[in-house]
Amino acid sequence: VVEADPEDPAAHRAQIAGLLIGETKPEKLAASEIDETLRQRFSYYQEDLVIVDWDAGFVVEPSGNFEDLLYIMEVANLQLLVLRKYDRYLDQVLESGYEDFEQLSKGMKISARRAFEMSRDLAEIRMDMAKVTDELDNTAKFFGEWYLARVYMGLVTKLHLADYRQSLEGKLQTLNELYHSILAEIDQRRSLLLEILIVIL
Repeated sequence: VVEADPEDPAAHRAQIAGLLIGETKPEKLAASEIDETLRQRFSYYQEDLVIVDWDAGFVVEPSGNFEDLLYIMEVANLQLLVLRKYDRYLDQVLESGYEDFEQLSKGMKISARRAFEMSRDLAEIRMDMAKVTDELDNTAKFFGEWYLARVYMGLVTKLHLADYRQSLEGKLQTLNELYHSILAEIDQRRSLLLEILIVIL
């Protein structure tokens, strides 16, 4: 329950911001924090209101028909979870890839099969990521209402889905270049070994 002086709109803003971020003393919030928390807000009619934040939402819908809004929030959160999953996985692969490259640079032998398998896996991940990013680009088109699409795009901004996507694409590019370098080095060593064997024979 939001309790605030009806004659003081600023008090309402502080109370709502406090609810969204879990602040027990909303009256102490800075104006800049309140503005940032309430930045993604939408209204279709004068009496309804939707405010979306990182891990909470504030919905005023006198008609009681807010199922579509909840669905949109679920879709955006599911997309965030998928992107986070890929992000964690790519972090692990990057760490392993750097270790492989370091071993190779020190003259140590690494499995060519492992490098080929990783390159294949990266190609599959790139295809999966293409599907996910296409969904991010096209999801808003399937809601049927511009208002619902606006709320979804607000969630995309608030949850930094585009930033996650850009970060993942950068990591995929780094991994692709890394394992191509590893495979090129392995091929070069094989060629050198073959030349040595030919000379010996």
